[in-house]
Amino acid sequence: MFVLYSYSADAQHKGTYLEIEAIEAHEIEADAKLPEQVAMQSSASIYEYTRLSRSQGHAIFIEAQYLIARRFPGFLDHDLHQSTTRILESHYCTSAKTGDIVNRMRGVHADEARLLSLAINHAGIELEQLIRDHAGTPLCFGRRLWRRELDEFTARAIANGEDPA
Repeated sequence: MFVLYSYSADAQHKGTYLEIEAIEAHEIEADAKLPEQVAMQSSASIYEYTRLSRSQGHAIFIEAQYLIARRFPGFLDHDLHQSTTRILESHYCTSAKTGDIVNRMRGVHADEARLLSLAINHAGIELEQLIRDHAGTPLCFGRRLWRRELDEFTARAIANGEDPA
């Protein structure tokens, strides 16, 4: 098990200026591109939003987040230029507890390449997360595509569910 980590919240805490630009945000019907656990709970509506994060004007990553609309009414009305974790905690009294994470290297698609100022098929690191609350219920699903040269991943293993820190 690993401690759940918010890159955006950590960057803000460390005083690193992270510019988050909301590219698009809308409500969609659940479909096959979402994990079964999120799609089954949605009963139809999912909030989908895409953001681009920069540091010192340099694109770092693109992320797409999917949240269950009935669980977070009005979510898209909040300021999406901040950490999703912060929005969930401050407006919905909900915090993330665990995440099922998959990392892979893949070629950047044309729309992603344009936003990240990369060549099409340039290698990027994709991170997918299914985030769960304290009860183990899925909160959201996210995909983040990092520029390969700017990725950094850390994790802390927790033995027997005990956090030594």
